[in-house]
Amino acid sequence: MNTFKLIITVLLLLILNLVTSCKKDTMRNGEIYLKLNLSKTEYASLNQLNGILYIEEILIARVGEATYAAVAQYCDSNDCVTEYSADKNTFSCPCTGTNFDMQGVSIDKSIQIKGYNTLLEGNILHVFE
Repeated sequence: MNTFKLIITVLLLLILNLVTSCKKDTMRNGEIYLKLNLSKTEYASLNQLNGILYIEEILIARVGEATYAAVAQYCDSNDCVTEYSADKNTFSCPCTGTNFDMQGVSIDKSIQIKGYNTLLEGNILHVFE
């Protein structure tokens, strides 16, 4: 019986760890909110300058020492995947050739993709509308 309790306890701890490592909450009016624990290995790319991560249809890029930017993963109606260009410090749509600033606004201000706010608190990165 003690072995059974130990197995159940370990399973519950593993499930809790998975749930808290990337938590997608809904804020007011259904807005997106991601809470990423950057000490987790699945987010290790964001610990390096110019590192990127695609998660929950969002592209997150580390654009500075402690600065992050986030935009929609898809940049057009054909599900074309947005890319981050570290050398230009822009996001781009390879299907249309459009470049976007860190807020998702095209450089010529003609079109826009969804941009998200980011906030770093210790090892926790918040991504929200």
